[in-house]
Order: sequence, then C-alpha cells, then structure tokens
Amino acid sequence: MESTEKVRHSEDRVFVRRIYIENFKSIKHLELELSPGVNVLVGPNASGKTNILEALDFLRKALIDHAGRIPYAPHIPKYWSGKDLMYSRDPSKTIVLGLTLEHYHIAKGEEYITCRQTVDFKAYFRYSPQLDTLVPFRYRVEIEPEITVVDVSLNRIRVETMIDVIEKLLYEKMTNLLVGIEVESQGLLKEFESKYVKSGDHYIYEAEVKFSEPLLFFHLFPSPFTMCTFERPEVVCITVAPTPSQRQPTLIPVVSGYCEEYGKKPIVLGFRVEDEETFPTLFELPREALRRVIFIRHPDIGALAEPKPYQGELRLDERATNLASVLLALQGVRGGVPEDISDALAKLFPGLSIRIRSHMGRVALMAEENGLELPPPNIPDGAIKLLAIMTAVELKPSILLIDEIENSMHAKMLEYIVDRLNSLGIPVIVATHSPIVVDLLEPHRILIVFRDSEHGTYVERIEEPEKLYEELKRLGIALSDYVFYRLTYKES
Repeated sequence: MESTEKVRHSEDRVFVRRIYIENFKSIKHLELELSPGVNVLVGPNASGKTNILEALDFLRKALIDHAGRIPYAPHIPKYWSGKDLMYSRDPSKTIVLGLTLEHYHIAKGEEYITCRQTVDFKAYFRYSPQLDTLVPFRYRVEIEPEITVVDVSLNRIRVETMIDVIEKLLYEKMTNLLVGIEVESQGLLKEFESKYVKSGDHYIYEAEVKFSEPLLFFHLFPSPFTMCTFERPEVVCITVAPTPSQRQPTLIPVVSGYCEEYGKKPIVLGFRVEDEETFPTLFELPREALRRVIFIRHPDIGALAEPKPYQGELRLDERATNLASVLLALQGVRGGVPEDISDALAKLFPGLSIRIRSHMGRVALMAEENGLELPPPNIPDGAIKLLAIMTAVELKPSILLIDEIENSMHAKMLEYIVDRLNSLGIPVIVATHSPIVVDLLEPHRILIVFRDSEHGTYVERIEEPEKLYEELKRLGIALSDYVFYRLTYKES
C-alpha cells in the first residue's frame, strides 16, 4: 500500500450483514438481511420469532462453546434430543446455519482509507443416532463472490479460486511478511500450479483429510500460517493445515478486499502477523463473529437472589444468572462500573445504585436506594433487565439477540433502550409483542414473521416503508396499529 508510512492508526470492524437458516425447528428456509441497530421481529404466537434467535444461539454453542467437548451435545439443556431442533423433527434432514460478514479495515492518518471484503460462512449439521445429537459434518467459506471458496467435509477439503485473478496477481512481485524479503512470484506460481488444476475458469485443489465430527470446527483455522503480499493489485496467501497433527498445508489464495480510493482494485489490508488475536485473518472472522453472539431472555430473578461462584467470565448467559460475576469482571477491565450502565440507572432509576458483594469466591448483585441497602430479592425486576441489556452492550457483541424485550419495562425504559440499541453499529434482533416497541422504530426495521404448513416460518418486510410512514402520519394511525391489526392479525 503506497500510503503505509502515512497511516498512524487502523482498526477493523465486522458487520453481520445476513443470516441463513435452513431446516431448523419451524424454519424450512430463511435468509434475512440485517441493518445496524434494531431489527424487530413481530408476529403471532408460535410463528417462529424465537426460533430465529435460537438458531444463531445454537450455531455459537455448537461451534464455539461445545467444540472439543465430550459428550458433544450443544442442544443440552434446552432440548431433550437433537431431533427437537430439526424441521418437522425429521432426522434425515440437514440443518444449515450461516452468516454473511462484511469486514471493514479503516486506516487513519494523513489519508483515510476504508477497505471492505465479504465473507460468507455456512455450517452443515446432521443428526447422529449414536449420540442423539446434531454434529457438524461440513463447512463452506466464500471470500468475495466466487473469488475463493473453501469447502471442507469430513474426508475432503476443496478449494476453488478464479484463474484470471490468480494469474494476474501471482505475476507481481511479493514480499513475505514473516521474513521481510522479496522473492519472485514465479516460484509461488509454480508451487500454486503444482497443487491446483485448471477446470473451466477456476483453479481447483482437492485433498483427503480426516475429521472427527464434533471437532470439525475446532480445527478450522489452526496456526501456524504464513502470509504473502504483492504490489497492487494484491493478494494474501494463507497456508493452513487440515488438522494440527497432520500439518499438510493447503495454499489458499485470498483477495483481501476492495478499496474505493483505488478504483475498487483488490488491495492487501496490512495483516499484523504478530497480533493475530486482535487482527484476525479472513478465515478466522466467522469464528470470531460467532464467539461474540449474545442471546438474552428475561432474567431469572430467582437465580440472581443467590450468590454465585466468581468465574471471571466476560460472557452473559441468556437468563443473566451470572450477571454479578460478569459485572465484576467488567469493573476489573474498565476500572469501575462502565459509564453507560451508571448513566442508564441514574436516568431510569434515580437514587438507585448497584454494587457487587464478593465473599469467599462468591459474588452477589446488591443495590442501594437513597442510602437503604436492598438485597437481591428487593431489587426491581426492571432494573435487573436494564442491567442485563446494558451489560450485554458493554461486552461488544457481533450481534445481539433479545427475546421479549418488553418484559418488566415501561414505555420510558423501552424508549431509552431502543434508542441506545439503535445507536450501535451492530445488528440487534429483537422479538416482541409490544406495540410500543414497534412505534419507536421506522417501518424498514419491522420484520413480520408468519408460519404456514407449506413454507414453515417466513419473514416479510413492509413494502415501500417511507411511503407507508407518510401515509400513516397523514391518517393519524400508529405504525403498531397497521402492523398488528392489518398485517399480523389479518394474515394469521
């Protein structure tokens, strides 16, 4: 990059642009485009709103939390059997869950450069009668439309990449980032062509591998890897091994993105090998995004009344039973209660302050109201719900999922929370039956969920939302009246 010396600061952002769900519970097939801020799901009871949230939560548990666990049972404790998660409880079907990610690299200095690339990820699950659970047996990663596709199953890895892109890029000089020396790309081209075969307009590489089913994702992106970069237009080549023990490297070319400032030419993004945890490679992005998915239901107020062991975790469970432990860990990281949490309490619960009591390795959520100590059972339910949501925001999720956001919240609290969530640069998917929530949002954020015997759960958007909004204002009709009584009620 010509402006490398001028750039003094850079940062990376990953946005979950689209979700893909197939054969999960009531969902036969669903692709959903997401916007930054609140995306609200409304619809009749049993239409499948919560199933959309649970699909993403299951994907995180199956590929992150349960990776390497024995027994491998990511459906436990919510469901009795893995079949409970399958469309029509049909064990012959394949569940497919995926994310489309947009990765932005922003370089700041004398020049302000924003580069973008798209990573599409899908994981495939099937039912195992021996384990009575769902196990992953395949994944697919596509970087930019058709540039590079990596498809891995239990016994095979297949890489497809476009011939014209590779031949154009590999003839440029390259610099090996690991050793800092220039080498001729002709050598790399020969190595590349010794592993790949031409088929139509693609190079194709195939190799036999052997994965155990539950550990498939655990071995997706093992280190070590090497990276090479070329003069503009540029490419990154990542060497990975199918398993940590086999060490059979696969040369996978990755066009790293497109920058408007360079006429949409592919350009390297300056990957920092020495800091890979905070600057993940493209193939690590799906795993990093899944790791930061947070799902929140209404807090388990009874469980919060009892002290819990302090684990130092920075992940909030869906019923917020570990809220005290997470808040204490956040205080350690931030040097006190995060300012946004304190501000929210001050505005919505004047005179109420929260503190964490710690004793003998156990922690409990305590409160004080105008000098009077309140033990956990006396803390208002609404304050706990507010704390849970604000804590989830502080954990910087890639996508935030909230079921029945309106529980224990009056209109003023809902307005505050919706405004705060709308200010985030991440997608927030909220399931609700509340007209108040709907009226706080623009029509383009409303996703109306239906279900029938032919299609299962499906989602419709409001047609011509701006025109509808103006018409409703003219007629003096609330958006919620239109959504709940003209669409949801009438169609159901």
